[in-house]
Amino acid sequence: MIGAGCALAITEIAGRTGPAYYLACYLVLVLLVCLMLMRRILLARLRPSNWLAQIASDGVFIQFRSYLNYQLPADDLTVVFISFSDIRATRLVRERVTIPDEDGTATNIADW
Repeated sequence: MIGAGCALAITEIAGRTGPAYYLACYLVLVLLVCLMLMRRILLARLRPSNWLAQIASDGVFIQFRSYLNYQLPADDLTVVFISFSDIRATRLVRERVTIPDEDGTATNIADW
């Protein structure tokens, strides 16, 4: 989107009158507004507190706080430790989601 906006702006920059120039300005403006609105989300993904589970030698640490709540106090208890001896069994879970089409046939959407 940035490339399209820049390409359109460069091709029409001399006259500043063509419809491509105005379209390019609009695209760049919309992109900048979206980036400003999503800045918090994008920067929160890069924080070191953005993790869900970590495996230790004797168990698993699981964090229940969303990475978007980094501004909450850091001394709150948001991590639970489950030792491997407390885990009775684990297994691979296989789920299949099938959604019927309008014509009555079924479509397999996901298989994990």
